[in-house]
Amino acid sequence: MSPIFKFPVIFPGLCLLCLFCCVCSAIGETASAIDIEPANVKWNRLSYQARSIFGKVRTNVHAEIVPVEDVSQLLMRDPAGEAFQPSGETAIAITVDSNIEPLFGTDEILTTQSWFDAKSAAALQRIRVRLGKDKWQKSYRFTKKGVYRMRRKPRDANEEILPLDRWTKVRNHFYAYPEIADSCRQVLEPTSLLYLASAIDLRSVPMPVNLCVFNKKQLHLLNVSVGDSQPLKLNFIHKEGNKQVRIKKKIDAVKLSFAPSSMAPDNVEMEAFSFLGLKGEFDIFLDDSSRIPVQISGRIAALGKVDIVLQEVDGAQTRQ
Repeated sequence: MSPIFKFPVIFPGLCLLCLFCCVCSAIGETASAIDIEPANVKWNRLSYQARSIFGKVRTNVHAEIVPVEDVSQLLMRDPAGEAFQPSGETAIAITVDSNIEPLFGTDEILTTQSWFDAKSAAALQRIRVRLGKDKWQKSYRFTKKGVYRMRRKPRDANEEILPLDRWTKVRNHFYAYPEIADSCRQVLEPTSLLYLASAIDLRSVPMPVNLCVFNKKQLHLLNVSVGDSQPLKLNFIHKEGNKQVRIKKKIDAVKLSFAPSSMAPDNVEMEAFSFLGLKGEFDIFLDDSSRIPVQISGRIAALGKVDIVLQEVDGAQTRQ
């Protein structure tokens, strides 16, 4: 997978972070460990769409297993050698392309590329690029004490037409974790949640589970629970190699509910948690037989409540 941008910038003082589940005793307990099973992930590409009277959304997700030597070349360099690194021979890379087209206002075009540990789901790095009226690139490097962010924007109209690495308006920032996060054994990033919904065997995990997830500027506690199954009608194209077939069936989908709450101190304004353009609480619905996420439901500010419905699936996970 090609990076959206390679990093010449060196960030000092990056720290190592290693396990998976968070245990925030002051807020609530979680499972002590959750095993990720990449073999459970029966897709490498997902295409979704949502429509409402206020506009539409198109979302494409691509996941791949990447050799660690390839990932290491893409991560922000740290001369202290303390940045979180992959723990095994591979890491997971996910790219999400989202296009929100409201009936009123300007389109929002976002690409998010993230890398996380293949064993524990620990966030390594994330790059977000917004195109359209307000262009920017935000690159995040995850550490034990917080997250470094490098924001890059075009300085003027002349730079807007240049490649991203030639934008010269650059600002670095470090978002320190609050004291309440001391008991977080792991910090995740939002795009990994779709992968984890497929990879984790929910039957072996005591519910509900609390996860520590860093969003844009703040760490959030994400309460995950399994709700009652919901009947859904599926109508999507499944591709595998040169073959494709349209799947039309009714299922009782497994409902995963996600309820976020910011862990920011009381004197800091809390940000809204964002996932695939959805703000606040959201649900992921799985086909229990294939573990494919067939629908994501929640609210988008410009569109209201939406159901982002699966349109296409490409094959199973393969190592690149």
